[in-house]
Amino acid sequence: MRHAPVRYARQLLTLGMMGLIGATVVEPTLAAQKSSTPNPNQQKVQLDSNNAASYYQQGNELYHQEKLTEAIAAYRKAIELDGKYVEAYVGLGNALDDNGNTDQAIAAYQQAIRLRPNDAIAYYNLGVTHYRLNKYAEAVAAFEQTTKLDPKFVSGFISLGNALDDMGKFQPALQAYQQAIQLEPDNASAYLNMGIAYARQKQTKAAIAALQKAKTLLQTEGSSDAIQQIEQMLQQLTTS
Repeated sequence: MRHAPVRYARQLLTLGMMGLIGATVVEPTLAAQKSSTPNPNQQKVQLDSNNAASYYQQGNELYHQEKLTEAIAAYRKAIELDGKYVEAYVGLGNALDDNGNTDQAIAAYQQAIRLRPNDAIAYYNLGVTHYRLNKYAEAVAAFEQTTKLDPKFVSGFISLGNALDDMGKFQPALQAYQQAIQLEPDNASAYLNMGIAYARQKQTKAAIAALQKAKTLLQTEGSSDAIQQIEQMLQQLTTS
């Protein structure tokens, strides 16, 4: 079974977005990771010039190495050989998006969706691209479709919450974060983003509780940078 890379949003948050302080950048856990990319320790697949899957695998390896131009070329070759290769379209979209070609990325995701309308990953990555462009309504629509197609897609609910929160829709955002936590009670990113949403609403007590939970979970992961950022948020909340 072939899988396309999955990407996790929210990209960058600032304490200023919470109404706390100005320029400090906060990057939540799992902010920009992409999963399902090849393990660099695995043996590379021998390139077969007539095999679309071979070019797709090469594209994944190049993408993992952040060689985006080369990855784009490999994914396109896979699609040239197999015009219905959904995962190759999704991989192409990821590489194009990371390379700054957002319009082409959106077109690649949309083609993947046309070929496979029930592909939650394609909708998710489309939502990520819209979110990065601050097109929150479009992002919400894509993330809602993601979670409809895959009701256990935790990152889909977190990303849906982020987009809703950035639209000023706090209660629906809160419900999305809570659904993510119900599915995965130890997800630090869900608690962190929920804490930010509470802080934006000046619900200090709830914000502190969520951020402290995120901090506790991150301590078990050894995420020292994220913990330091959360501590700054907590300090601002407790002294404001």
